[in-house]
Amino acid sequence: MGPIEQKTTKLTAFILMYLLMLFIPQVSVAASVIISAKISVMEAEAEAKEAKAKASALKAEANVLKAEAKAKKAALKALQAQSIAKEMADIKAENEEASKSKKDEKAAKEKLAKDKAAKLEAKKAAEAKKVVEAKKIAEAKKATEAKKAADAKKAAEAKKATEAKKVAEAKKAAEAKKVAEAKKAAEAKKATEAKKVADAKKATDAKKAAEVKKTSEAKKVAEAKKEAEVEKAAEARKATEAKEKAVKETAREAEKTAKAEKRLAKRQIKVAIRAANAEKIEAQREVTRLKSKRITAEKIAGKAAIKKAEATLKKAEAVKLASKLVAKEETAKKKLAATKAKVAMLTAKRHGTESEPGKTTNETARTKELEIKPNSEAKTETIYTSAMLKRVVIVPGIRHSKQKTLEDGELLYKKYCASCHRNSGEGFVGKFPPLKGLVINRKTKDTYIRLVLLGSTRNPMHSFRKLTDYEIASVMSYVNTSWNNKGPVVRAANVQSFRKTL
Repeated sequence: MGPIEQKTTKLTAFILMYLLMLFIPQVSVAASVIISAKISVMEAEAEAKEAKAKASALKAEANVLKAEAKAKKAALKALQAQSIAKEMADIKAENEEASKSKKDEKAAKEKLAKDKAAKLEAKKAAEAKKVVEAKKIAEAKKATEAKKAADAKKAAEAKKATEAKKVAEAKKAAEAKKVAEAKKAAEAKKATEAKKVADAKKATDAKKAAEVKKTSEAKKVAEAKKEAEVEKAAEARKATEAKEKAVKETAREAEKTAKAEKRLAKRQIKVAIRAANAEKIEAQREVTRLKSKRITAEKIAGKAAIKKAEATLKKAEAVKLASKLVAKEETAKKKLAATKAKVAMLTAKRHGTESEPGKTTNETARTKELEIKPNSEAKTETIYTSAMLKRVVIVPGIRHSKQKTLEDGELLYKKYCASCHRNSGEGFVGKFPPLKGLVINRKTKDTYIRLVLLGSTRNPMHSFRKLTDYEIASVMSYVNTSWNNKGPVVRAANVQSFRKTL
């Protein structure tokens, strides 16, 4: 019932009351009470209808939000599928290129080995030919010398046949001695040549062994390189699987959050409907109370007092009901706005962008770009890749996985801690203590949280109170599980509870 209809109904009721008072004084009081009660009932029904309409509007708005969340979820899944397909295609192309380069390198090495083997065989054949020719020359020379000696002996015997027997015997002895010496010289020369041949053979064998050793080492290097490439491909595959797993886990978390918001919206709608029904019942009860109060007021103060009391009560109840409905509507709008903001932050997290800049408290989203600047010590220990320069998006209320916590902790450690404690966690003797071998357990947890929040003048170490609870917990978890440390993961709730005590 609109405002104009309400005014018309009231005017009609007052006219009827006036006429009844003029013409039928006996029933005027009862009639006025009945008409006033009817007016109150009509107003209460109108207010209940308005409350029901507002509840329907809230329900429609919740359905719209649900449809928007569903559409965003479908778009997010499509983007994730597209990025995964692109990454798989890039990995396949890289594997094919690496395989092609391996085949080319293998063919070149085989050709080089064949050329070396051919040269070695040719060299061996030339050396063997030289040895055979030298042997033939030595035998020919020996035969010539033996022939000359025989001819000389025959001539001497013919010439000196008439000489005395004694001179012939002496000459014969001298000739025999000369032949023996020539024979010894020939045998010595033969031994020298055999030694040279043996030395040449040894040198050839040594050279051949060196070539075989070199070929074996080259083969080992090739096998080691192949194993390294296989290991690299396996690591790349593991990284891809881990990335896919993280994307799936993030999608599951977003789906859970959307479902929770959906349930919350349904619950709020039900609560609003129940509240409207309760307010309607309360209005009916109030009408009954007003009737009883009106009768009492008529007996005590008359008709004027009754009208004034009715107007005051109706006005107060109307203002109260209107304020309640406005407050509920504002609360529902705020909750819906918060739901939209969370969905937007989750979408921004998938794309690696900032969600709501300007919020710096522990209860709001805090996005930071970590710029890793290697110092003189870290240059020799770490090769900084593009993966280390990604953004860390921290969304309050989202429970991060252990892997995500440790990855964020590593990036934060390299930004804030590595310059003093080094990337290896060994620190500097006499200046900054080592973190390698440190274990943060339940007994020492509060001590180290206090050290990070407040700092220390002994080392010295400045305060990191500006970091959020999640950032401090992720850094401590990274220290607890790196360099063979066997400590547990520190939760953001532990840091938050300790921060409240400061």
